[in-house]
Amino acid sequence: MIKITAEWNKEHLACYPDKRLARLYDRPMELRDVLTRKDGPWDEVPAKDRMWVFWRAATQAQQAATLERIVTRAVTNHCLTCGIAAVEKWAAKWLSGEDRSGKAAKAAERAARAARATRATRAAEWAAECAEWAECAECAAVTTRWAATAAEWAARAARAAVITEWAAEWAARAAVITEWAEEWAAEWAARAAAERDLQLLDALDVLDDTETIAALDAAEGEG
Repeated sequence: MIKITAEWNKEHLACYPDKRLARLYDRPMELRDVLTRKDGPWDEVPAKDRMWVFWRAATQAQQAATLERIVTRAVTNHCLTCGIAAVEKWAAKWLSGEDRSGKAAKAAERAARAARATRATRAAEWAAECAEWAECAECAAVTTRWAATAAEWAARAARAAVITEWAAEWAARAAVITEWAEEWAAEWAARAAAERDLQLLDALDVLDDTETIAALDAAEGEG
């Protein structure tokens, strides 16, 4: 098994500064140590950076076994019951091993993109409607100023009040949308971090499954 050092990281163009690498790699390390160390400066190393090392230091057999676990989880959790019939059908065939071809995967991707495009079109229509109301809000503001100085504008002021009320409603909706966007961004960041943690556990399971990996390595002429 390869020993991982600060120099090894530099050779593979790691993005960490030299001083940080020197602190982290105070000794040559096994790959499993890179994935599990928590002492000292290692407490601040996220799973995604540990997996960066894994994908470069692991054998082809270890990478393949880990990738199998990751993809199986992704297909099961995000494709099998996604609500897009073509994608769900592809996912079932992929999981069963019936069809894992690149052609089938690309067809499923096109189906997913088409579904997203439909949702995006609806969102764009809603955004355009919001923009139209925003324009009305500007008119309402002008009308309200004139209504405050001239009684003959009272009728227009009344209409402006209605428009202003509508504008306030759309402003409130916009605020909700902004809040949702922030929540979604935070949720997706948390999901990404959680997935990285799971991938790290996948890699550890593969490293610990010595019999399976030894057999795979022997079949590939590695070891």
